[in-house]
Amino acid sequence: MIMRTKAILLFVLFAQLPFSWCIGKNKNLLLDVKEIDYLGKSRTTLVGKQLDWEVMGADDMIIQDSLLMFITSDVKGQLKVFNLNTQKQVGSFCLKGRAGNEFLQVIDLSRQTYVKDADIYYPLVDPYNNELKEVNVSESIRRQSTVVTSVSESRFPDTFVLLDNDINKRFVCSYYVEPDVMDIKSIPVTHYVKKGDNVDVIKVYGGKMKLEDKHSAITPYAGNLYKHPDRNLVVKVHAGMDYLFFFDFDRNKNFAVHQKGAVSFDDILPQNKDGKITFSDVALAKDCIFILYFDTPENRNLAKTDERRKPELLVFDWDGNFLWSAKFDKRINRIAYDEKNHILYGMDSIIEELYSFNL
Repeated sequence: MIMRTKAILLFVLFAQLPFSWCIGKNKNLLLDVKEIDYLGKSRTTLVGKQLDWEVMGADDMIIQDSLLMFITSDVKGQLKVFNLNTQKQVGSFCLKGRAGNEFLQVIDLSRQTYVKDADIYYPLVDPYNNELKEVNVSESIRRQSTVVTSVSESRFPDTFVLLDNDINKRFVCSYYVEPDVMDIKSIPVTHYVKKGDNVDVIKVYGGKMKLEDKHSAITPYAGNLYKHPDRNLVVKVHAGMDYLFFFDFDRNKNFAVHQKGAVSFDDILPQNKDGKITFSDVALAKDCIFILYFDTPENRNLAKTDERRKPELLVFDWDGNFLWSAKFDKRINRIAYDEKNHILYGMDSIIEELYSFNL
Protein backbone atom coordinates (compact mmCIF):
# COMPACT_ATOMS: atom_id res chain seq x y z
CA MET A 1 0.00 0.00 0.00
CA ILE A 2 1.08 3.57 -0.62
CA MET A 3 0.88 4.52 3.05
CA ARG A 4 3.03 1.54 4.04
CA THR A 5 5.59 2.43 1.37
CA LYS A 6 5.85 6.01 2.64
CA ALA A 7 6.12 4.82 6.24
CA ILE A 8 9.05 2.62 5.26
CA LEU A 9 10.61 5.57 3.44
CA LEU A 10 10.44 7.74 6.52
CA PHE A 11 11.79 5.18 8.96
CA VAL A 12 14.30 3.44 6.80
CA LEU A 13 15.90 5.93 5.78
CA PHE A 14 -1.35 30.56 20.69
CA ALA A 15 -2.15 33.20 19.35
CA GLN A 16 1.50 33.95 18.63
CA LEU A 17 3.48 34.07 21.84
CA PRO A 18 6.47 36.35 22.23
CA PHE A 19 9.80 34.58 22.45
CA SER A 20 13.44 35.15 21.63
CA TRP A 21 15.69 33.04 19.44
CA CYS A 22 18.55 31.06 20.93
CA ILE A 23 20.96 30.68 18.04
CA GLY A 24 23.89 28.31 18.02
CA LYS A 25 25.46 25.31 16.38
CA ASN A 26 25.61 21.64 17.23
CA LYS A 27 28.87 19.79 16.77
CA ASN A 28 27.17 17.26 14.50
CA LEU A 29 25.03 19.85 12.70
CA LEU A 30 26.61 22.62 10.64
CA LEU A 31 23.45 24.74 10.30
CA ASP A 32 22.68 27.62 12.64
CA VAL A 33 20.09 26.27 15.09
CA LYS A 34 17.21 28.33 16.46
CA GLU A 35 15.92 26.87 19.72
CA ILE A 36 12.22 27.56 20.16
CA ASP A 37 9.31 26.14 22.14
CA TYR A 38 6.21 24.92 20.31
CA LEU A 39 5.02 22.14 22.64
CA GLY A 40 1.93 22.44 24.81
CA LYS A 41 0.81 25.77 23.30
CA SER A 42 -2.56 24.68 21.89
CA ARG A 43 -5.45 26.59 23.41
CA THR A 44 -8.15 25.77 20.86
CA THR A 45 -9.60 22.67 19.21
CA LEU A 46 -10.45 22.59 15.52
CA VAL A 47 -13.87 21.05 14.90
CA GLY A 48 -14.14 19.07 11.68
CA LYS A 49 -17.10 18.68 9.36
CA GLN A 50 -17.28 15.27 7.75
CA LEU A 51 -17.52 15.38 3.95
CA ASP A 52 -19.48 12.87 1.93
CA TRP A 53 -16.87 12.33 -0.76
CA GLU A 54 -16.10 8.79 -1.89
CA VAL A 55 -12.38 8.39 -2.50
CA MET A 56 -11.55 4.73 -2.06
CA GLY A 57 -7.99 3.90 -1.09
CA ALA A 58 -6.92 7.55 -0.74
CA ASP A 59 -3.63 8.14 1.01
CA ASP A 60 -2.26 11.57 0.02
CA MET A 61 -3.94 14.80 -1.06
CA ILE A 62 -2.99 18.27 -2.26
CA ILE A 63 -4.80 21.43 -3.36
CA GLN A 64 -3.85 23.63 -6.29
CA ASP A 65 -6.21 26.51 -7.09
CA SER A 66 -9.74 25.00 -7.18
CA LEU A 67 -8.61 21.37 -7.50
CA LEU A 68 -8.33 18.87 -4.66
CA MET A 69 -6.24 15.89 -5.80
CA PHE A 70 -5.92 12.50 -4.13
CA ILE A 71 -3.29 9.80 -4.57
CA THR A 72 -5.10 6.45 -4.26
CA SER A 73 -4.55 2.71 -4.59
CA ASP A 74 -7.24 2.41 -7.28
CA VAL A 75 -5.57 0.70 -10.25
CA LYS A 76 -8.14 2.32 -12.56
CA GLY A 77 -7.09 5.79 -11.47
CA GLN A 78 -4.36 6.37 -8.91
CA LEU A 79 -4.90 10.14 -9.17
CA LYS A 80 -8.44 11.37 -8.42
CA VAL A 81 -9.21 15.04 -9.05
CA PHE A 82 -12.13 16.96 -7.52
CA ASN A 83 -13.36 20.51 -8.09
CA LEU A 84 -13.65 22.29 -4.74
CA ASN A 85 -16.36 24.61 -6.00
CA THR A 86 -18.71 21.87 -7.22
CA GLN A 87 -17.38 19.12 -4.90
CA LYS A 88 -17.56 16.79 -7.89
CA GLN A 89 -14.91 14.49 -9.32
CA VAL A 90 -13.60 15.87 -12.60
CA GLY A 91 -11.10 13.17 -13.50
CA SER A 92 -9.45 9.86 -12.68
CA PHE A 93 -5.92 9.48 -14.04
CA CYS A 94 -2.62 7.59 -13.74
CA LEU A 95 -3.92 4.09 -14.43
CA LYS A 96 -1.80 1.18 -13.30
CA GLY A 97 0.36 -0.14 -16.12
CA ARG A 98 3.60 0.17 -18.05
CA ALA A 99 2.55 2.59 -20.80
CA GLY A 100 4.15 6.02 -20.99
CA ASN A 101 1.21 7.68 -19.25
CA GLU A 102 0.67 4.91 -16.71
CA PHE A 103 2.24 4.10 -13.33
CA LEU A 104 2.92 0.82 -11.57
CA GLN A 105 2.53 2.88 -8.39
CA VAL A 106 2.08 6.59 -7.75
CA ILE A 107 3.90 8.37 -4.93
CA ASP A 108 3.86 12.08 -4.14
CA LEU A 109 7.08 12.72 -2.22
CA SER A 110 7.00 16.50 -1.93
CA ARG A 111 3.45 17.91 -2.11
CA GLN A 112 4.55 20.05 -5.05
CA THR A 113 2.28 21.31 -7.80
CA TYR A 114 2.73 24.37 -9.99
CA VAL A 115 1.20 26.36 -12.81
CA LYS A 116 2.80 26.84 -16.25
CA ASP A 117 1.00 28.63 -19.08
CA ALA A 118 -2.24 28.52 -17.04
CA ASP A 119 -2.10 24.72 -16.69
CA ILE A 120 -1.63 22.82 -13.41
CA TYR A 121 1.26 20.33 -13.27
CA TYR A 122 1.83 17.57 -10.74
CA PRO A 123 5.23 15.73 -10.67
CA LEU A 124 4.72 12.15 -9.48
CA VAL A 125 7.10 9.27 -8.84
CA ASP A 126 6.78 5.67 -10.02
CA PRO A 127 9.15 3.91 -7.57
CA TYR A 128 9.08 0.58 -9.42
CA ASN A 129 10.46 2.19 -12.57
CA ASN A 130 12.57 4.83 -10.77
CA GLU A 131 10.83 7.47 -12.86
CA LEU A 132 9.53 10.98 -12.24
CA LYS A 133 6.64 11.83 -14.53
CA GLU A 134 5.31 15.36 -14.89
CA VAL A 135 1.52 15.15 -15.26
CA ASN A 136 -0.35 18.04 -16.87
CA VAL A 137 -3.51 17.83 -14.76
CA SER A 138 -5.40 20.56 -16.62
CA GLU A 139 -4.85 18.95 -20.02
CA SER A 140 -5.67 15.54 -18.55
CA ILE A 141 -9.05 16.92 -17.43
CA ARG A 142 -9.71 18.38 -20.86
CA ARG A 143 -8.87 15.11 -22.62
CA GLN A 144 -10.09 12.81 -19.82
CA SER A 145 -6.88 10.88 -20.26
CA THR A 146 -3.54 11.10 -18.41
CA VAL A 147 -1.17 13.55 -20.12
CA VAL A 148 2.51 13.14 -19.18
CA THR A 149 4.65 15.98 -20.50
CA SER A 150 8.10 14.75 -19.42
CA VAL A 151 9.79 11.75 -17.85
CA SER A 152 13.12 11.61 -16.02
CA GLU A 153 15.02 9.34 -13.65
CA SER A 154 14.19 9.33 -9.96
CA ARG A 155 16.13 7.15 -7.50
CA PHE A 156 13.82 5.79 -4.83
CA PRO A 157 13.84 6.28 -1.83
CA ASP A 158 15.51 9.68 -2.32
CA THR A 159 13.25 12.65 -1.64
CA PHE A 160 13.44 15.87 -3.63
CA VAL A 161 11.73 19.06 -4.74
CA LEU A 162 11.96 20.82 -8.09
CA LEU A 163 13.64 24.23 -7.95
CA ASP A 164 12.18 26.85 -10.31
CA ASN A 165 9.52 24.19 -11.03
CA ASP A 166 12.07 22.63 -13.39
CA ILE A 167 12.04 18.84 -13.58
CA ASN A 168 15.78 18.89 -14.35
CA LYS A 169 16.75 21.13 -11.40
CA ARG A 170 16.27 19.39 -8.07
CA PHE A 171 17.18 19.72 -4.43
CA VAL A 172 17.70 16.13 -3.30
CA CYS A 173 17.95 14.37 0.04
CA SER A 174 19.68 11.10 -0.83
CA TYR A 175 19.68 8.11 1.52
CA TYR A 176 22.09 5.18 1.55
CA VAL A 177 20.07 1.97 1.46
CA GLU A 178 22.69 -0.70 0.80
CA PRO A 179 22.29 -4.02 2.71
CA ASP A 180 25.01 -3.07 5.19
CA VAL A 181 23.47 0.33 5.94
CA MET A 182 23.03 -0.52 9.61
CA ASP A 183 26.77 -0.86 10.10
CA ILE A 184 27.98 2.13 8.09
CA LYS A 185 30.36 4.53 9.80
CA SER A 186 29.56 7.57 7.66
CA ILE A 187 26.49 9.79 7.74
CA PRO A 188 23.79 7.92 5.75
CA VAL A 189 22.34 10.94 3.95
CA THR A 190 23.50 13.62 1.53
CA HIS A 191 21.81 16.88 0.51
CA TYR A 192 22.63 18.31 -2.90
CA VAL A 193 21.34 20.40 -5.80
CA LYS A 194 21.36 18.65 -9.17
CA LYS A 195 20.96 20.61 -12.37
CA GLY A 196 21.49 18.44 -15.41
CA ASP A 197 24.79 16.65 -14.82
CA ASN A 198 26.04 19.21 -12.29
CA VAL A 199 25.85 18.29 -8.60
CA ASP A 200 26.45 20.79 -5.78
CA VAL A 201 26.63 19.14 -2.35
CA ILE A 202 25.33 21.11 0.63
CA LYS A 203 27.16 20.34 3.86
CA VAL A 204 24.63 19.86 6.62
CA TYR A 205 26.25 17.54 9.15
CA GLY A 206 29.60 17.76 10.90
CA GLY A 207 29.54 14.27 12.37
CA LYS A 208 27.43 11.14 12.78
CA MET A 209 24.90 11.03 15.59
CA LYS A 210 25.46 8.40 18.29
CA LEU A 211 22.76 5.74 18.58
CA GLU A 212 21.58 3.38 21.28
CA ASP A 213 20.39 1.03 18.54
CA LYS A 214 22.59 0.60 15.45
CA HIS A 215 19.50 -0.43 13.47
CA SER A 216 18.31 3.18 13.72
CA ALA A 217 21.14 4.54 11.56
CA ILE A 218 18.86 6.48 9.22
CA THR A 219 16.09 7.36 11.69
CA PRO A 220 17.43 10.76 12.89
CA TYR A 221 18.05 11.90 9.31
CA ALA A 222 14.77 10.72 7.72
CA GLY A 223 12.27 13.26 6.51
CA ASN A 224 10.62 14.83 3.49
CA LEU A 225 11.34 18.05 1.60
CA TYR A 226 8.66 20.67 0.86
CA LYS A 227 9.03 23.77 -1.29
CA HIS A 228 7.43 27.20 -0.92
CA PRO A 229 4.64 27.65 -3.51
CA ASP A 230 6.50 30.49 -5.30
CA ARG A 231 10.06 30.72 -4.01
CA ASN A 232 13.11 28.44 -4.01
CA LEU A 233 12.71 28.04 -0.26
CA VAL A 234 12.59 24.48 1.09
CA VAL A 235 11.82 23.01 4.49
CA LYS A 236 12.90 19.52 5.54
CA VAL A 237 10.45 18.04 8.03
CA HIS A 238 11.94 15.26 10.14
CA ALA A 239 9.91 12.22 11.05
CA GLY A 240 11.74 11.14 14.19
CA MET A 241 13.43 14.30 15.48
CA ASP A 242 12.15 17.71 16.60
CA TYR A 243 13.96 19.53 13.79
CA LEU A 244 12.93 21.60 10.79
CA PHE A 245 15.69 22.46 8.31
CA PHE A 246 15.26 25.50 6.06
CA PHE A 247 17.17 25.93 2.79
CA ASP A 248 16.66 29.34 1.14
CA PHE A 249 18.28 29.10 -2.30
CA ASP A 250 17.12 32.58 -3.31
CA ARG A 251 18.95 34.19 -0.38
CA ASN A 252 21.69 31.56 0.05
CA LYS A 253 20.72 31.06 3.69
CA ASN A 254 20.26 27.75 5.53
CA PHE A 255 19.27 27.20 9.16
CA ALA A 256 17.49 24.80 11.51
CA VAL A 257 14.65 25.09 14.03
CA HIS A 258 14.71 22.81 17.08
CA GLN A 259 12.40 22.26 20.03
CA LYS A 260 14.06 23.35 23.28
CA GLY A 261 15.06 20.38 25.41
CA ALA A 262 14.38 17.76 22.74
CA VAL A 263 17.02 15.27 21.59
CA SER A 264 19.62 17.00 19.42
CA PHE A 265 22.14 15.65 16.91
CA ASP A 266 24.82 16.00 19.60
CA ASP A 267 22.91 13.67 21.95
CA ILE A 268 22.60 9.90 21.86
CA LEU A 269 19.45 8.84 20.02
CA PRO A 270 17.38 6.63 22.34
CA GLN A 271 16.08 3.32 21.08
CA ASN A 272 12.76 3.91 19.34
CA LYS A 273 10.84 0.85 20.52
CA ASP A 274 7.40 2.33 19.90
CA GLY A 275 8.03 3.80 16.44
CA LYS A 276 7.90 7.40 17.67
CA ILE A 277 6.82 9.98 15.09
CA THR A 278 7.32 13.70 15.62
CA PHE A 279 6.41 15.72 12.53
CA SER A 280 4.16 14.07 9.98
CA ASP A 281 2.09 15.38 7.10
CA VAL A 282 2.42 18.92 5.72
CA ALA A 283 0.28 21.48 3.90
CA LEU A 284 1.80 24.62 2.42
CA ALA A 285 0.70 28.23 1.97
CA LYS A 286 2.58 31.30 0.76
CA ASP A 287 2.95 32.73 4.26
CA CYS A 288 2.98 29.64 6.49
CA ILE A 289 3.53 25.91 6.87
CA PHE A 290 0.96 23.60 8.48
CA ILE A 291 2.41 20.44 10.06
CA LEU A 292 0.81 17.53 11.90
CA TYR A 293 2.69 16.72 15.11
CA PHE A 294 2.17 13.38 16.87
CA ASP A 295 4.68 13.31 19.75
CA THR A 296 2.39 15.06 22.20
CA PRO A 297 2.21 14.10 25.90
CA GLU A 298 -1.33 12.81 25.33
CA ASN A 299 -0.20 10.44 22.55
CA ARG A 300 2.90 8.96 24.18
CA ASN A 301 0.93 6.41 26.19
CA LEU A 302 -1.48 5.46 23.40
CA ALA A 303 -1.08 2.74 20.78
CA LYS A 304 -0.74 3.83 17.16
CA THR A 305 -4.17 2.40 16.35
CA ASP A 306 -5.92 4.04 19.31
CA GLU A 307 -8.71 6.30 18.05
CA ARG A 308 -7.89 8.81 20.79
CA ARG A 309 -4.43 9.35 19.25
CA LYS A 310 -4.89 12.68 17.48
CA PRO A 311 -2.17 14.99 16.19
CA GLU A 312 -1.75 18.66 16.94
CA LEU A 313 -1.52 21.22 14.17
CA LEU A 314 1.66 23.31 14.37
CA VAL A 315 1.93 26.42 12.20
CA PHE A 316 5.24 28.09 11.29
CA ASP A 317 6.13 30.91 8.95
CA TRP A 318 8.83 30.49 6.31
CA ASP A 319 11.40 32.17 8.57
CA GLY A 320 11.02 29.33 11.07
CA ASN A 321 8.94 31.30 13.56
CA PHE A 322 6.30 29.33 15.46
CA LEU A 323 2.95 31.09 14.96
CA TRP A 324 0.23 29.05 16.64
CA SER A 325 -1.06 25.54 17.26
CA ALA A 326 -4.35 23.75 17.78
CA LYS A 327 -5.78 20.37 18.60
CA PHE A 328 -8.20 18.38 16.44
CA ASP A 329 -11.49 16.81 17.45
CA LYS A 330 -10.93 14.13 14.79
CA ARG A 331 -8.16 11.63 14.18
CA ILE A 332 -6.42 12.56 10.92
CA ASN A 333 -3.08 11.78 9.29
CA ARG A 334 -3.20 13.78 6.04
CA ILE A 335 -3.88 17.47 5.41
CA ALA A 336 -4.29 19.91 2.51
CA TYR A 337 -4.98 23.65 2.61
CA ASP A 338 -7.34 25.76 0.53
CA GLU A 339 -5.56 29.11 0.80
CA LYS A 340 -8.30 31.09 -0.96
CA ASN A 341 -11.08 30.04 1.41
CA HIS A 342 -8.92 29.40 4.51
CA ILE A 343 -10.11 25.81 4.84
CA LEU A 344 -7.89 22.98 6.04
CA TYR A 345 -8.89 19.54 4.78
CA GLY A 346 -7.99 16.59 6.97
CA MET A 347 -8.17 12.90 6.11
CA ASP A 348 -8.04 9.72 8.13
CA SER A 349 -6.61 7.44 5.46
CA ILE A 350 -7.08 4.38 7.69
CA ILE A 351 -10.87 4.58 7.69
CA GLU A 352 -11.05 6.73 4.53
CA GLU A 353 -12.90 9.70 6.03
CA LEU A 354 -12.46 13.31 4.94
CA TYR A 355 -13.11 16.44 7.03
CA SER A 356 -12.98 20.20 6.57
CA PHE A 357 -11.76 22.63 9.24
CA ASN A 358 -12.40 26.37 8.99
CA LEU A 359 -9.36 28.39 10.02
